[in-house]
Formats: sequence, structure tokens, C-alpha cells
Amino acid sequence: MSDMSEVMAIAALLVAYALGTLSIVFCFQRALRHKDQIVTGLIDGVPVSPKHRWRTLFFDFMAYSNTCILLSAVFAFAYFRAASVAGDSMVGDVALLMGGAAAFAAVGILLTVIALVVYLVSTLREIIAD
Repeated sequence: MSDMSEVMAIAALLVAYALGTLSIVFCFQRALRHKDQIVTGLIDGVPVSPKHRWRTLFFDFMAYSNTCILLSAVFAFAYFRAASVAGDSMVGDVALLMGGAAAFAAVGILLTVIALVVYLVSTLREIIAD
């Protein structure tokens, strides 16, 4: 691979990584907005029932959260695959580094979502008990 094509391949990987990261951040911000709605019981300033809060947990929060985890995992797979195709080169090393970061993000988001679901279910059960 020539020096210029290697630079272009690394630039393409960096652009893809930046766009992937932005999409995951946007998606997780949406999930956290739904988390706040579940905890406060307010959607756009309007109080909602506990039943609606449960639905928000399962249909909105979990949908966005699982999308973030899936996106991170798919990006990790794609970068690891690109690293294996590129072989022992600077492009392969960069792809491997990005794959590791994406895999670490997938695990981190998964653990965060598990903790948040436990917290939200506990909060909703307390609300119903009152």
C-alpha cells in the first residue's frame, strides 16, 4: 500500500469513527432523556401515570439503550474486520485500536444500562407501592 493510500485509509477510518461516536452519543442522550422522564414522571411538563412510565422504560429507554449497545458492537466488529483485512500495517493498527475502543464502549454502555434498568425498576416499584 502506498503512503498516500495508507493516509487516506486512516483518514477514512477516523471519519467513520467520529461519525459512529456521534451517533452513539446522540442515541444515548435520547435514552437518558427518557430515563429522566421515567424518574420525574413528567413528559414535556405533563405528569404521566406509572403505567405510562413503565411503557416509556420498555419501549423508549430500552430501545435507545439497546441501539447504542448494538451500534458499538457492530462498529467494533467492523473495525476488527478491517484490521484483519489490512494486516500488519499502520491502517491495521489504527483499525485495531478503534475496534478495541468500540468494544470497550459496548461493554461500558451495557453495564451502565443494566445499572440504570435496576434503578428505574426499583424507582417504579416504589412509586406503585406508595
